[in-house]
Amino acid sequence: MGKNKSGDDLKMEALKDCYQKQLDFYREIFSLTHDEEKAIQEGNYQKLILLTQQKDKIIRKIEKIKKKMPAAGRSLNMEEQKIVESIILLLKKILNQDKKNQSLLKENMLQTMQDLQKINKTRLLQKIYKGSSEPAARFLDQKK
Repeated sequence: MGKNKSGDDLKMEALKDCYQKQLDFYREIFSLTHDEEKAIQEGNYQKLILLTQQKDKIIRKIEKIKKKMPAAGRSLNMEEQKIVESIILLLKKILNQDKKNQSLLKENMLQTMQDLQKINKTRLLQKIYKGSSEPAARFLDQKK
């Protein structure tokens, strides 16, 4: 006959399942974070927005899982601890990748600002150059 599981065993099994689901979702987020880097490098900001929205949806799923997580009836066993450590390691990798992505975005923004300044200077120079060849407008007093 099968062994009946205690309430604590069922809680811990449910807890392990919640940790595993979170780990799977964090893996998806890590993958999307790498895809964000590619989108930034390509200058594809529409894709970047979509990827960010996908990450937000996954984060909401993780938050729902966390709300439903049972309290541990005992300390974590080796397998459960390994899952938790994997989550922590993955979160650190995601954070590092996000920092890299933010840095790339800042670089792109600065480059865009410099490009816009060059365009504005060019337009100003063209306006000045064109303006110098045309005679200035004069008011003619015809009453004299």
